[in-house]
Amino acid sequence: MPESTITLAQLSENLAERATSNREVIIDRLFLDRLELMPFCQEVPTVIDEQPILNPNVSGSLTQRGRTGEFNPNGTFSFVDETLKVRAFKADLLFKEDQIAGLEQTYLGMTTAAKRGGNALYDPSNFSFSDYIIEKLAMPKILQEANQAMILGDYESTDVAVPAHLKTMDGFLTLVRKAIAAGKISGTNLIAGAAFTSSNAASELKKFENAYVAMAGELFGKRMPVFCSPSVHMLYRDRYRIDNSGQQGINKDGVQLVNMREELPIYPIAGMGASNRVVALAEGNLFMSFDRSRFKLEPHYDVRTRSLAFVCDWAMGLQIGSPQQIFANNYTGIS
Repeated sequence: MPESTITLAQLSENLAERATSNREVIIDRLFLDRLELMPFCQEVPTVIDEQPILNPNVSGSLTQRGRTGEFNPNGTFSFVDETLKVRAFKADLLFKEDQIAGLEQTYLGMTTAAKRGGNALYDPSNFSFSDYIIEKLAMPKILQEANQAMILGDYESTDVAVPAHLKTMDGFLTLVRKAIAAGKISGTNLIAGAAFTSSNAASELKKFENAYVAMAGELFGKRMPVFCSPSVHMLYRDRYRIDNSGQQGINKDGVQLVNMREELPIYPIAGMGASNRVVALAEGNLFMSFDRSRFKLEPHYDVRTRSLAFVCDWAMGLQIGSPQQIFANNYTGIS
């Protein structure tokens, strides 16, 4: 293994400077912008622990023009109250001295290629070895686990087989499951389904359009992205090709369902894994908070073990606003 041209003590100082000076860039560009569900979320700022998400609900009908007499309201106004809870996370990474030397060789290879006409983003004048460790090693690992927690996390799980990072918060699928169990997603919003197969994928997803068209009130005409796992999406895509003479029906906004309204584009979400759950969510009905004050990315050099530790702390949370603005499939054994 070649020796590093930089000592761990020097590297630790450089990393501390970069993590401090680029703090907001790291939070936004290397973290929040890369969370898979973030484009569909409303970000709620400055949530320290928990905060109610109040969604207005208006019911009633119009009054005839020209009606006289006292003020006579015939509608009601109320709030749907869900609580957004922010949970603390931490990630600890450890690099040994010989590992740093190997990483530096990889970095030098990238920057040499950049100087010879390769990717200009890796020009060493703008992309230091410290940037490489933060952007290519530390943050991707942190992001991977945070993304999984945001979708699959179950804060109350007691299953020893569930990885620790999936017990840090309630993720999207857990929020949907709990809302179904509590009867909050019910009636026409809860779609009786079956396990997806190569023959029924299109018809199972078609049920979401049927439920949408049957829904009167504020949801009709509103855009509702449909989220599914990559495996469900693949079954749907294959079924679509069979039913439509090889046409895949892919557009810039996702894959349009067979004969579906344009308000219901489908998005395969990698973090949903192999789940058979499909969820259509009204735009603006998913809330996320990230406590910037608790974000910390700090290197710590230990001369005794000749190692460099990276400590990262942050806090985030996710919540559905109104369960009445969701369609979800359900059947015995769904995951």
